[in-house]
Amino acid sequence: MFEEFTQQGEKTRAAFNGSSQPGDTVTGTITGSREVPATEFGTGKPVISKFTGKQLMKTVITIQTTLRDDPDDDGLRGVWIKQWGDQARAFGAAVRDAGFTPGEGDVLTVTLKGTKETKSGFREKVWEYKLTRGQHTVAGTSTFTQAAQQSAPAQHAQTAQTDAQAKADQLRALGVPESEIQRLTGGQQADPYGPADF
Repeated sequence: MFEEFTQQGEKTRAAFNGSSQPGDTVTGTITGSREVPATEFGTGKPVISKFTGKQLMKTVITIQTTLRDDPDDDGLRGVWIKQWGDQARAFGAAVRDAGFTPGEGDVLTVTLKGTKETKSGFREKVWEYKLTRGQHTVAGTSTFTQAAQQSAPAQHAQTAQTDAQAKADQLRALGVPESEIQRLTGGQQADPYGPADF
């Protein structure tokens, strides 16, 4: 069965599941995103950063695909991206290569490349992301932008500095590593994600 998550009262199937194999690829148009707390598989316990002591987060990106597994399948799929470690860095690399901050209407391609052993001795999946500029019917309505605005200070002066800060906040909401944010915005930021093994 597909993993599912509930967003605005609707259930969305996961783009990948336990039977997904290396080389499997899912492509779709981004319809939204949200942040969710990271929990341990099977136990549901919060995943806590050993560096900050805070619960780690994931970004869930919803994409509209052409996949249809049954008559009730609307083709929407959820892509979970950790906001730390190698997965965050892989997504940050996709943002860097694309040269833009993704939003609704852009196209996301996700490929399961395989697995690797972590320093902790666990097997983790290795992901590759690709972003392509898509159609934006209404400017400024991206959920990525909305999420960044909610976490940013209430007052924003219309200056180059605040524009750079707003862009940095958008990238942070996506889980983009600080090193990539620094490159894209020209700011001096420290990498809070630490090593791949949190």
